[in-house]
Amino acid sequence: PRMLAAIDEEAERCRQVIEGLLQLTRGGAIERVPVPLKRLVEGVVARLRVGGLSPELNVTVAGDATALGDAAKLGQVFTNLICNAAEACGPRG
Repeated sequence: PRMLAAIDEEAERCRQVIEGLLQLTRGGAIERVPVPLKRLVEGVVARLRVGGLSPELNVTVAGDATALGDAAKLGQVFTNLICNAAEACGPRG
């Protein structure tokens, strides 16, 4: 069930990425809403752990900041940052 939930979340994330790309080509405005960054990053890390992010990698999220933006797009930014950092650090980063 955990893997199926992860697959479902990834499919939804892919749908949001495609919709975002289509929105960019149409020139539409991005809806900006308050996004709690800690919760967003913790969700990204949890999804990446299911996807194979090494449990030895320590990811610490602190603070209670929010940002105005699109949660899906911000999630993609944090996914890319964490994946790039994990690759640069190696399995024991």
